[in-house]
Amino acid sequence: MLIRVGHEIIFDLKEPVAMTLMLDIHPTRAGDVFTYRSGVDPEIEVHTFTDAFGNVCKRIHAPKGKVRLWADGIVQDRGEPDAVDEGAIQHPVEDLPDE
Repeated sequence: MLIRVGHEIIFDLKEPVAMTLMLDIHPTRAGDVFTYRSGVDPEIEVHTFTDAFGNVCKRIHAPKGKVRLWADGIVQDRGEPDAVDEGAIQHPVEDLPDE
């Protein structure tokens, strides 16, 4: 099955703001991506890095005013549900370690 993916997030910032964004498709799904484009309006410098879990992260210093984050793409998927660990425990956020 083909799934259209994407987002459009618009901020109206009163002051410049540093942001770390985790909005991209996980690299383990790279072989399933047919098309994918993303951007920031207005055009500003975007620093991309990978975190300890393999997520693509982007860091920006968003200027004062309107800032638009967007992405659009097509991904192929088998349509099967994700695996579930029935024995998993959901911990309250305050009980999680800093790391």
